[in-house]
This record gives sequence, structure tokens and C-alpha cells, in this order.
Amino acid sequence: MQYAIACVNTHEYERAEMYFKTAYSFASKKSYGFSTFQIDNHFARFLLERQIYHRNPIDAFRNFSKAHNLLISAHRDIEQNDRYYQFKVAKCYKDFFEIFYQQFNEEEKKIFVSKCKEINSNLAIYEKETYNPHEGLRNDVLECKSNLKYILSKI
Repeated sequence: MQYAIACVNTHEYERAEMYFKTAYSFASKKSYGFSTFQIDNHFARFLLERQIYHRNPIDAFRNFSKAHNLLISAHRDIEQNDRYYQFKVAKCYKDFFEIFYQQFNEEEKKIFVSKCKEINSNLAIYEKETYNPHEGLRNDVLECKSNLKYILSKI
């Protein structure tokens, strides 16, 4: 997975995809109950960032939906301390919105908005459960919150 992350960081998406396949393959060989939430979060990031980088609208909605579903399912499987990972990736939704939203059909637009609202709802719950006035929220969470607010205000 670390190789895949490095490849995403350097925009080597074909290579990253190969490494993600390998990571999932190794994970599937682990005993029952092995959580792939870290792989899922980084693979979701890969799907979003690759689409944003290439700006190809053909698979944009499908990749967005797949990434979102990975984030939501991973969010259910992890402990409270690690729930911010979802928001670290979902902050990409703003770029996705800016590049692809107008090209979605009406049904896709509705689904996109509902998925943004779902993340926003999860963020509100996370904020309520973890907010510490002395520490505040993580920068990734604050950025995600701001980006979702921007998206929802534009719709």
C-alpha cells in the first residue's frame, strides 16, 4: 500500500492501481475479519485524484460513487480515533464538484448532492463526538467541512 500511496502522490496512477490490486490481494489472504479500511481510504483517494488529474468526464460519476462507497463502508469499520480518515479524502469532493458536476445528468447531480450531505452528516457526528475545545478539529476535517459547505451552498 505504501508504494501505491507514493505513486498517487507522484501521479503515477497506472502503477498505483497495480499496487492497490496487490495490497487487496494480500489483505484477502488474511484471516476473516481483517479490516481493509486503510487500503479503502487510500484507494478512494486514488479514484478521486486520478479522475481530477485526468479531467476525463467519462467515468467521473462512476469513480466518484465507488470512492464514496468505500469511504462510507470504511467509516463503519473503524474505531472512533481513526474516523477522520474519511474526511481527509472527502475534502477532494470540492475539486470534483468544480470539474465534473455540470457534466453530470440530473439524476447523477441528485446522487452527488446526497452523497455530499451524507459525508457532511458524518462530519457533524464526528465533530460532536470528538471535539475538544483545547485542541479543536484536525485541519483535514476543517477543510472538508469548508469544502462541503461550499458545495452545498452552490447547489
